[in-house]
Amino acid sequence: MKINYTNTSFRLTLTLIMLIFVTAMSFGQSTVIYSENFDNQDGKGANGTWNNNPNINLNGVDWTIDVSSADLRDDDWFKVRNKRLEARNTDGEVIWYSPLIDISNYSQIYFSLNASESGRQESDDYFITEYRINNSGNWIEASNNGNLSDDFSTRTVSQLGLSGAELQIRVKIKNSDDEEYHYLDDIIVDVQPLFFEDFEDEDEDDEDGTDLFGTDWNSNKGNNTDRLEVREGNYFEARDTDATVSWFTDQINITDYTNLSLSFNLSTNKLDSEDFIRINYKLDNGS
Repeated sequence: MKINYTNTSFRLTLTLIMLIFVTAMSFGQSTVIYSENFDNQDGKGANGTWNNNPNINLNGVDWTIDVSSADLRDDDWFKVRNKRLEARNTDGEVIWYSPLIDISNYSQIYFSLNASESGRQESDDYFITEYRINNSGNWIEASNNGNLSDDFSTRTVSQLGLSGAELQIRVKIKNSDDEEYHYLDDIIVDVQPLFFEDFEDEDEDDEDGTDLFGTDWNSNKGNNTDRLEVREGNYFEARDTDATVSWFTDQINITDYTNLSLSFNLSTNKLDSEDFIRINYKLDNGS
């Protein structure tokens, strides 16, 4: 959803009924400097062999990997499967590297990516995200979920406030069993948004909260609503509302911005024809 205006403030309202899940939302100037979702890349990466001399195929992709510290045998891999990069039983560290990304024409850049795992991870299994600017200096750990270990399910990794000529991202992964997997997907580098909420830093059962940049949000439910709150899986749920309910932000300062975009990750379950989601906004405290 894109909005064009020269106003000074913005307020967003979600009107919901029945069973709705909201997992992430953002609002800001979207340029998408770089993105990688591994579409049409299944098989790219490294396949293990009996003598730990993996077969590597990176033809047609702009990213690279390092598996020199891993022990990839038969039925082990670090490759794209089902449109995401998957690490299985690496028995050592594997690394994914983004290309050098030109950010010289922008200021206040951020990046985010999706990290997930399955199986029974141990404390020494990890998913570490780092970056560096201008292709020099030490690698720096991402400030939000940059160091994940053991069982962590799914997390959004992010880093704000970046500037320079070039950005590079790397992800270091280690696991050690046939039933242990790590997954990397949905890498985005973009101009930093004005509002971002993925509910990871909110407490379960919260009905209000504050986004990554300090904007408050709230919700309004009726007396017969079964559930309108943050849930443990890092999402906001409206369940069996029995009437119209709403989720809404405080005012967001948009002075000096134009051509802003609004995005949501929404999902539903078992809706009837009278159930709905409506997205409304108002400018400068208007109607």
